Amino acid sequence: MKTRIMVVEDEAIVAEDIKVNLNELGYEVAAVCHTAEECLKQFPANAPDLVLMDIQLNGRMDGFAAADQVLNDHRCPVIYLTAFANTELIGKAKETEALDYVLKPFKKEQLKASIELALHKHALRREREQMTADLESALEERRTRGPFVPICAVCKKIRNSSGHWLPVEEFLSRGDFGRCQRCHCPECARNLFNEIRSRLRGPGT
Repeated sequence: MKTRIMVVEDEAIVAEDIKVNLNELGYEVAAVCHTAEECLKQFPANAPDLVLMDIQLNGRMDGFAAADQVLNDHRCPVIYLTAFANTELIGKAKETEALDYVLKPFKKEQLKASIELALHKHALRREREQMTADLESALEERRTRGPFVPICAVCKKIRNSSGHWLPVEEFLSRGDFGRCQRCHCPECARNLFNEIRSRLRGPGT
């Protein structure tokens, strides 16, 4: 499946040139927008994998503001496009979460390298976020459940984190693992208590 890229560029001729270059490089152009507002409006319907965002755009929003919304609302990687290489502008671009910036006019090979590097960085970032979320979930489950999993010493049923006693096969199939601790489930505890009481009373009592 081709990588889908949204182009946000207010100069129509430049936008068309970028589109042609992207197609020649093997990418799919999801949409071409000329303002930040148009980009944000069309984003959900087009669902691009990456956005090439011109910094200086016509309209009330510039590329920085639009990129912030794309990054925060959709977690989509952004590469800035700019014809101005002044220190202040580039410094502001570096302060955002955008993954790269490309100076116009650019070479086709430079554009491809920036896109592939940005996609790779984004994939690594998402992987780290998922690993962090999984670890936090596992730690929270362990805090809730405690360090041991109660297992009945008689019938071998295991109590899960919801307090239900399950056959060991069902417990294992759900992946509710932990270190096991021998104890008695309520049913076995009653049976054992009745058995002990009967023995203490002796026969015929």
